[in-house]
Amino acid sequence: MKLDKNTFPKYVQDLPSIILSTVATLNDIQPLVNRLIQITMDGKISDDEIPDFALISTKLDEISTASDVLRLWIEKTIQVNKLNGTLFYEEVDKLKK
Repeated sequence: MKLDKNTFPKYVQDLPSIILSTVATLNDIQPLVNRLIQITMDGKISDDEIPDFALISTKLDEISTASDVLRLWIEKTIQVNKLNGTLFYEEVDKLKK
């Protein structure tokens, strides 16, 4: 599910809840990293690998959603002047270089 400013109110959370949810999802996927490597090593996904691959894909979707929620929280918080957007984006730009 792709979140935008129209669907965000359903997911409005405070920052600690967003971070805890994200960390929980990351913790869920950490043990699956080696399995993902095993599944994809030969470049094919066999029928018996599909259940694990589907689980990993679902967990990655959850991480993507958590990232979208955090990004929208940042935008909302900048709009209400509770986060210095200029400074935040300057720091982000530095990290991308």
